[in-house]
Amino acid sequence: MSGRSDVPEAITESSTRRISLAWIVPLIALGVVLLVIIRAWSERGVTVTVDFPRGHGLETGNAVRLRDIEIGRVSDLRLADDGDVVQAELLIAPEFARFMREGSRFSIQRPQLGFGGVQGLDTLLSARYVQVVTGDGPPRRHFVGLETPVFMSERSPGDLELILQADDRSGMRIGGVVTYRGMPAGRIRSVELSADAAYIEARVVIDARYAPLVREKTRFFATSGLALELSLAGIRAELDSLETMVAGGIGFATPPLAGRQVEAGGRFMLASEPQDDWLAWRPRVAIGEFNVGTITSPPAIRAALKWRSSVFALRRARMGWILPIEDGVLAPRSLLEPPSSAGKPRFEFEGGSVEPGDVNVLADQRGILALNLDLPEDTPRLPLDRIRGPRRGPEGPPEPELLLAWTGSEPIAIAANNLQAFEGGFHIDPALAFARDDLGSPITAAEGGLLVGLLVIEEDGRGKVAFISPPSR
Repeated sequence: MSGRSDVPEAITESSTRRISLAWIVPLIALGVVLLVIIRAWSERGVTVTVDFPRGHGLETGNAVRLRDIEIGRVSDLRLADDGDVVQAELLIAPEFARFMREGSRFSIQRPQLGFGGVQGLDTLLSARYVQVVTGDGPPRRHFVGLETPVFMSERSPGDLELILQADDRSGMRIGGVVTYRGMPAGRIRSVELSADAAYIEARVVIDARYAPLVREKTRFFATSGLALELSLAGIRAELDSLETMVAGGIGFATPPLAGRQVEAGGRFMLASEPQDDWLAWRPRVAIGEFNVGTITSPPAIRAALKWRSSVFALRRARMGWILPIEDGVLAPRSLLEPPSSAGKPRFEFEGGSVEPGDVNVLADQRGILALNLDLPEDTPRLPLDRIRGPRRGPEGPPEPELLLAWTGSEPIAIAANNLQAFEGGFHIDPALAFARDDLGSPITAAEGGLLVGLLVIEEDGRGKVAFISPPSR
């Protein structure tokens, strides 16, 4: 018997099995479908539910707008289970989902004839839409819509919302006008009973332009209706305007020394009629777009010229302002010129005191001195590029313009018609009185806030603007 085995050898095959190409194609197709579904779901947006008191003709497919930009569509409309409200589901595009926050207001825009005029004309011949005014709270997906369209309640940056309390309604209605000297300055936003039913509360919004006029001592009064006065001379009728007679209006007046500007949420009592002295008040308050945080007070600091009089050696002082700039300090010349009979004069300022004759004068520009003073290192200084000087016409003479006199933390407006140009400055109408210690107050242009000059008080008490020449470039 031979040693070779007659048993046949087994044929082995690899245990690894190859995936058929017939399976790869369906798997790729399934992956593509999943990606498409995921992408479509992510781009679908977010669903927001808003409960409206009424439908007002709103339909599925109508637009949702934020500042006239379409941000979504109405995806569904239905009545709530109790039938008390209309529930609208809004599908908001994903890039606008961040605006759906607590405090957001929703309303159905539609044509409406109100006391402020005809609103919502864009929906007269086209479809209704849902208008959104975004809030600033945390994200939210369920809201209660407004019955009143948003255009009656929206606010612009700088608008001032106040609460007025009155013993009775006094004819006030939503949309009524708020006036200052007969000029429209705001609107009545709501009129309702206070929480304890003790007063009528009216919420009003003052336009940003006129918001600086509302101060701590401001007085509000009703202007609605027709007032009749019977006397031996006959019957005299007073009517503020047709609009206030129909819609009910409010007026306000502010005294010259009215205190600080009121913040949003301030409360005032509403008088049934104005007192005679209220209508005679003539405050000078800067209003307009330049007074909504875009211009700040130049960094002027207090200074004083002190001396002893020749009679009884009494102490005397002349107060004023000096303005630190990048390369020195600007000051009115009269703040460093003591009377000829003055004894021991001293020029005092923040961080120092020197004799007037020892002050290093760098330049003299028609009554405005450029000084070199040793001020504290952290003293704020006006950049040189904020100095403009007067605005000049084509032939060279300075052109009067609306100016701001910074006699304190808030400016006093000086209208162009109260200025008369002369060589080196503007004479200010004597009707605009300034205090003696306003000497040296910075004068800036209302437009842009650039420095024009300093306030100088003349011997007769009249004020004038002494020009500052802009630095050479």
